[in-house]
This record gives sequence, C-alpha cells and structure tokens, in this order.
Amino acid sequence: MVQYLNGVVETTFGTRPGTGQLGLSALSESLVLDNRYEDVRLPSDGRIPSEIVKGGRLVRGDIMQYVRLDEALFGWLLKSLFGKAPATVEEQVATRWAHTFTLQDDPTVVWPSLSVDVGLMNTTEKRYVGCLADSLDLDVADVGPLGATWGILGRPYTAAAFGSAVARGTQDFLTHSHITTIELDDVALLPGLRLLSLSINNNMEEAFEHSSRNIARGEFGELEIT
Repeated sequence: MVQYLNGVVETTFGTRPGTGQLGLSALSESLVLDNRYEDVRLPSDGRIPSEIVKGGRLVRGDIMQYVRLDEALFGWLLKSLFGKAPATVEEQVATRWAHTFTLQDDPTVVWPSLSVDVGLMNTTEKRYVGCLADSLDLDVADVGPLGATWGILGRPYTAAAFGSAVARGTQDFLTHSHITTIELDDVALLPGLRLLSLSINNNMEEAFEHSSRNIARGEFGELEIT
C-alpha cells in the first residue's frame, strides 16, 4: 500500500536532487525490478545450466492516481511524457491557465527525467532515479473521477528510511462533471459522452551504456495514441 509518493525533476539523468520534491496523490504503484538474468548451458554441461549471466537491469511498472489540477508533479510527468515544457497562457489572473503540450520530436534532446520516492506501509521508502514517463492512460466515466495511469521506465531503486509525504494538492479530484469541452477533429463530443479512454504510448526502448547495467536514457519509439 502506498503511503506517499514524492517526485522531483532531475538536472542530471539518474541523479536524485536532495530538495524540491513534490507530492502526488498516488493510489497504487507496481514498479518492478527486472534483473534480466540469463541461464547459460554449455553443450558439455548436459541439461543443467552451469552459469548465470547478468544483463541490463531496469524498472518498469505503473503509477495510478486520480487527477487534481493543483498537483505540480502531474505537470512534470506530462513534461516527461511529451518531452518538452508546455506553452502556457494566463487566462484569468492568478487563477486559471491554459497549458498546451506538444510532442518533442528532436532525437538530440535529452528526455526529461524524474526521481521518485515511494513510501510503503510505514516500513520503508523506495527511491527510484532516471524515471521516464513512457505512457499515460486517462479514463473517466459518467459521474466518475478522472484516473491517470503512468507507465514508468527507470533505474533500480535503493531503500531508505520511511519519510513523509510532501504537501500534495488540495483541490477536489476532477470528475466527469468538471469536463466542459471535448473535441475530436473540431467536432464537439459533449454533451452525451459517457466514457472517455485515452492512451498515449511513447514505446520507449531502454538504452544501456557500455560496462553499466543501468539504463543511460530512453530511446524514441513509435508514438501510439488510441
């Protein structure tokens, strides 16, 4: 059970900053380490593998939340998903802004990464670094909350003493009733829309550097939107 989830933007990929953490109202996480061990069986060894080879290791999994607009970490995750900061316009003084995200399509740009701290059941904290937002699933049903599931690609965690949640958002969770406009090819889908499910997938490939078992960055994959 997730007691808290804090995140911070990295200035250097895979290096956790000591300050600046932001809180997120995470409902669950399923980040799992894959050590990628491979059994090796030589012909002379018969049927029994004689050695184990260590491959590149990484973390993959999901973070699930209900969306609050005043949680800044949600915006940083969107930046990591799209690869660049949004164009922001103030629409009402100090109360409402429009954020327009566009896809980063320059392969020479370093993809934004985050460090993520997950506190589990008042016992331990898992600290992940080099976390990239590989995918996002948004789902909202009639009279229900807006749920977001982040697909994460990152480096293995280190254990730390159980900490505390950084201040999270205080606004109400977004629900179907808060959505006023949905357009597809300039055609309005409201009123009448009962269910919206949107998936954005970067299909990132992990990239390892020579002599290191940890990923050094994410590589562009084929963008998939459904």
